[in-house]
Amino acid sequence: MAYATSTYLVLAALAATTAVSMYSTDTQAKQQEANLKFQAEQAEADARAEAGAAQVEAMRIRKQAKMQRAQAIASAAASGIDVDSPTALKIDKDITANAEEDAVLTIMQGKNRGSRLGQQAHASRNEASMARWAGKVNNTATLLSSVSSAASMGANGGAGWKRAAGATGG
Repeated sequence: MAYATSTYLVLAALAATTAVSMYSTDTQAKQQEANLKFQAEQAEADARAEAGAAQVEAMRIRKQAKMQRAQAIASAAASGIDVDSPTALKIDKDITANAEEDAVLTIMQGKNRGSRLGQQAHASRNEASMARWAGKVNNTATLLSSVSSAASMGANGGAGWKRAAGATGG
């Protein structure tokens, strides 16, 4: 009878250990998933901020170009140059073209940075899914290992189990 009791205690301890291990694994997997999802959300927010900052910088470049054009026209007029002359128009055209090129490049760089951050967000979401899946796989492995240990205990101590079963009427 004592053998049966000790066997049941060992099985109960094995079951408790298995439950605690599975709970711990599941908790860690959920936390890792939550952390990675947060990283993904942060990367997306950073991507939006990069795009917005690039737009603001492009507007600043265009505004600066307008002031530069106005100063160039005022200087030309003050120097007695006809502001509609080919030289004055070329200067104006060059200022506008250079500023627009800078503005467009700034926007494109912002989009590129935003795109990289968007890819990072996607990768973090994938990693979050994999972390959760790995937690489930680890729990399954823990459960199977515990079942295997319990079965091996039964195989190694079969006679004792039979005696315990016979003693309890089973």
